[in-house]
Amino acid sequence: MNRRLLFISVAFCWCIGLTYFFIIPEWSSSSSHTNSKDAVVDNNNSQELEAVDETLFHTDTYNNDTKANNINSELTALAGPFAYVTFLCDDAMAEATQVLVHSLVVNARTKHDIIVLVLPPVSQTVREQLEYLGARIIEIEKINYPWKETEAVVKEGYNKACRYSKLHLWNLTKYQKVVFLDADTLVVQGIDELFQRPQFSGAIDAGGVVNTGVFVAQPSKEIFRNMLDIYEKAPSYNRGDQGFLNWYFNQSSVHVLPGYYNLMIKFMHFSNLVASHVYRNTVKIVHFTSEIKPWNFYYLHNREWRDNYDTYLFDKWIKTGRNMRSRLAQGK
Repeated sequence: MNRRLLFISVAFCWCIGLTYFFIIPEWSSSSSHTNSKDAVVDNNNSQELEAVDETLFHTDTYNNDTKANNINSELTALAGPFAYVTFLCDDAMAEATQVLVHSLVVNARTKHDIIVLVLPPVSQTVREQLEYLGARIIEIEKINYPWKETEAVVKEGYNKACRYSKLHLWNLTKYQKVVFLDADTLVVQGIDELFQRPQFSGAIDAGGVVNTGVFVAQPSKEIFRNMLDIYEKAPSYNRGDQGFLNWYFNQSSVHVLPGYYNLMIKFMHFSNLVASHVYRNTVKIVHFTSEIKPWNFYYLHNREWRDNYDTYLFDKWIKTGRNMRSRLAQGK
């Protein structure tokens, strides 16, 4: 009898624990977003994350009235053509790029061009697969990495040292506007309205800088030549293209996008406001920041796993990848 009571007590406690960890957080997240800024769960990072809530997910001031008032302006009256642009250094991020292209075609249902800038190491097989999925391939020359390629950079791989090559997007002067998307993003809904945004519109990252995983650009040969002339001696807070672009356009030229155009998964577990865009189905683009990605995720311990793994969003990418591979299989 005592053993039976003990068993029932343990089972009851186990059920309560599951309810606490899995059900209650979702209820509280989906029902407590009526304020403009929610409490942040990590007290040590509260100030920084409050800033993220205010800037990354601020109210979209670029509303319909603004669009109507500016419809004849230089920025919003452009008739196109427009294009989405991403960038591939080698085959390491091939599957991620293929899923991104597929999401633009199937999820966003865009009719605009999808450009993949590739460096010579990208294999012919990968190029043909991307073309089949709906992309146009443009091979570019590598723009040399301006910083000393330290052991840390080499350890991160070729992709870190080649990222300045994305500056070639400003040379795509066939297009009036382009929207750049990192290969580790996933488009969930239509985003063609981004082509109405001005140059260097992007979502704000921690620290008040623009995250260059998603941004709007207006190609210009003059800007492209100027970037090539100065980038080697220009500052970059992270020794990468993001630091350079934030310096180049500086704060006076930054146009803030609402955070649902670049939902960075690294904020999901720290800010209820960020998570609310997922629960309310308002997210447009998911950005799998950090080294924990859906395509390289294994059930092994990783120091970034706790903060950067999200079951729902990872599963969304995996399902999109499965559909993408089905399309490729049909083309064989």
